Amino acid sequence: MKITVVETDAKGGLIHFAYHLAEALGEQGHETTLVTGEAFELAERQGAIPVAPILKLWPQIEANSQIGQDGIARIKRKLRRAWRGMVLIREWTRLTVYLLRERPDVAIFSVIRFPFLFVFLATLRLAGIRLSQICHEFAQRDRQTGPMAHLGHLAQGMGYRCFETIFFLAKDTQEEFHKTYRFSGRSCVLPHPPQLIFHDVAAPPQELRDMFKIDPSNKVVLFFGLLRPSKGVDHLLEAFAQVPTRHNARLVISGYPTKMFDTQALRRRAKSLGIEARCRFHFDYLPNEKVSPLMEMADLVVFPYRNATASGVLALAQSFAKPVIATRVGGLMEAVTDGETGITVPPEDPTAIAKAIDDLLAHPDKARRLGQNAKRVLAHERSWAVAAARVSAQLTPKVRDVAETAGGSTQGD
Repeated sequence: MKITVVETDAKGGLIHFAYHLAEALGEQGHETTLVTGEAFELAERQGAIPVAPILKLWPQIEANSQIGQDGIARIKRKLRRAWRGMVLIREWTRLTVYLLRERPDVAIFSVIRFPFLFVFLATLRLAGIRLSQICHEFAQRDRQTGPMAHLGHLAQGMGYRCFETIFFLAKDTQEEFHKTYRFSGRSCVLPHPPQLIFHDVAAPPQELRDMFKIDPSNKVVLFFGLLRPSKGVDHLLEAFAQVPTRHNARLVISGYPTKMFDTQALRRRAKSLGIEARCRFHFDYLPNEKVSPLMEMADLVVFPYRNATASGVLALAQSFAKPVIATRVGGLMEAVTDGETGITVPPEDPTAIAKAIDDLLAHPDKARRLGQNAKRVLAHERSWAVAAARVSAQLTPKVRDVAETAGGSTQGD
């Protein structure tokens, strides 16, 4: 089968996922191509699949992208949005022409951020190209309200009908989607496989300790990933303030902040809690080669999310055999079995997070066991080979029943 995986983000977690998926589908025997942006950050990685970095889009992750709040800044923001809208239309037109020319049997897309883009998907479907999606997100985690948001929701619901099959990274998300939209196609749960590229390249470990000013005697509690309000990082600060100082621990918060995330407010909160000296902040995108030593440096990784679908960083931490603490929200509940592959706590409960951190820091053998269990489950039950086989089974009509027998949950048949 000829499959094209399309990921417009050329940098960050989504392109890492798409690359692994395309590679795994290639290993299943499919003729697979990955289409992405010109700034493809894995260009130097030697892989077995062809990559077409043809899209000339702005990066989703930008250095110093914040614009002020005065009148001139607002005008600049509107002009930038108008320009980007035109660029988006131009590049999706090029993408559509490319796919019509290449004629894959199936085109697999990722997040569709703007409802008007479904016009291009409808064009592809009318031309006879089967469309599928890896649905990382279908709802705004940091929700916006108002008439435009409502109209966008309606358009989004109609647009999802372009897809023959939608893959979700958690059953909870799949069920929420079917309650939200009238979707008549097929859907399948695809538990998040590990992000393996970070195991292949690494900066010297001491470089990260120097960067964060971490002594060898310090224990490290880590939050890593995209920073936005729904991630509950403020609750993690409140929790860490309750962790006994006898552990000699440092809280490392590293991630790229979205425009809705107030980094200065987080610093002020750490100061008001009296933990500023024990916190280390890095509000920027961390290069791939520094992710592995960051994970190795951590004694445990915390996911204090208010809401979630799934988490690539959680799968990453588990692939490094790191013990995790996660709130019982969305797909996190399915990725962590309490007491076996990590610790789960109620959302928005800093005291429960603090107790879990204290427990794991005080009992390193328990922490090690949880991490090793999670790594073993990830390798055997949630590998990329398992994911690719499930995707392949759903996309190949003759063997769809095999996927259901193997545990591929389907709805909307």
